[in-house]
Amino acid sequence: MKKKKKGRRMVLPTRSARPLSFVPMLGQRYKTASLQDEGVLDGEIGYSSNYSNFKFLEANRDIKERHVNNLVTSIKKEGQIYPILVNNRFEVIEGQHRVEACKILQIPIMFLKNDKATIKHVRIVNNCQEGWKFYDFLKSFSHHSHPNHEIYQKIGLFVKEFSFQPRICLILLVGGVDNGTKINEFKFGTFTIEDEEKSRRLAKQLLKIKTFAPDLVANKKFCLSWFRVQKIEKFKVESAYDQIRKYRSKLEGCLNQEDWIEGLLEAYSYKKPKSEKISIKKDI
Repeated sequence: MKKKKKGRRMVLPTRSARPLSFVPMLGQRYKTASLQDEGVLDGEIGYSSNYSNFKFLEANRDIKERHVNNLVTSIKKEGQIYPILVNNRFEVIEGQHRVEACKILQIPIMFLKNDKATIKHVRIVNNCQEGWKFYDFLKSFSHHSHPNHEIYQKIGLFVKEFSFQPRICLILLVGGVDNGTKINEFKFGTFTIEDEEKSRRLAKQLLKIKTFAPDLVANKKFCLSWFRVQKIEKFKVESAYDQIRKYRSKLEGCLNQEDWIEGLLEAYSYKKPKSEKISIKKDI
């Protein structure tokens, strides 16, 4: 019995396509029958029909079927405009979607070689085109080849457990503050978790609010306001839950960050004794 290979990539549904009688590459049409399995075009650009030679990096982002299908249509019409980039081990640094499209069309894959290219260059090249999204960075930096992978694996578990928007999760993990510098470190693989215990405590508070006001928890400005007002000495979390349930109308119409803070404090203080009221002017 064969052992299951680790890091197996997603298998895309097979799309049927009629083999082309010619191969469009670099603005030229080459008769399919006249091409060898491998060769060189225009000096340094190679081509190959040996698809098994091309290897996908486990730490790269997942292949999207929609993008592959769009490329199939584009290549049939316009040809391969530019080659993929591989390193000396034929690991695909840029162009994994084009590899899949060429397989479907059963045509050779054009390639350029950069012997020293690594997963770092994958992130750089792709981010200059269709920018990487949160889960692309998370998947890549969670790979064991990245020195900070354990932190990113924790981030992945945190996001999975609490299911908040990615930006809100990162805000939670840096202590409840929208620190642009710290959060941007996420994209460079250097993100650090400030205080995991505090992050989980704040996250559980948002989960409680989510049970009766899910729209508020989905709003970053509300979440930032909720984290900020807890700096007030007289603020009590359980009392805040009750007040928001009863008087959430005080939060309607909030636009900027200050509006949300004032609205939250107004809801908290509404109909409370003077000794329990909290004020944005006095306390923040």
